[in-house]
Amino acid sequence: MKQSNQERIEQPPPGDHRWLTVELLKPGMVLARPMVAAANGVLSFKLGEGSELTPSTIGQLYARGIECVAVAIPPPDEAEAEAWRVQCAAYAQRLDIIFSDGQGGIDPACQPLYDLLLIQGPQR
Repeated sequence: MKQSNQERIEQPPPGDHRWLTVELLKPGMVLARPMVAAANGVLSFKLGEGSELTPSTIGQLYARGIECVAVAIPPPDEAEAEAWRVQCAAYAQRLDIIFSDGQGGIDPACQPLYDLLLIQGPQR
């Protein structure tokens, strides 16, 4: 059974990570997903989820041609939590307006992009 648009708004999208290009990485950032580099089927570099990036590891990513990695975004503290939920709900509602087919639903041709944007959530 498909979720209605209203149900999506009430459940904010996860916003625990962002995909960043190597050029935007800064020492101290933490990987949200494992990163594996292989050449000709041979593992050449691997960083696990939760690894803290250093200048050296960022240099290794760049040298190996890695284009982007998932970086963890710490959860908001309690004071920011409600504001974050409101921001996520407004983001989801805005996506519904943008992708609506005019009859209250999401145009099936746009559904994959809509789903991706909803999962990514608003920028923090």
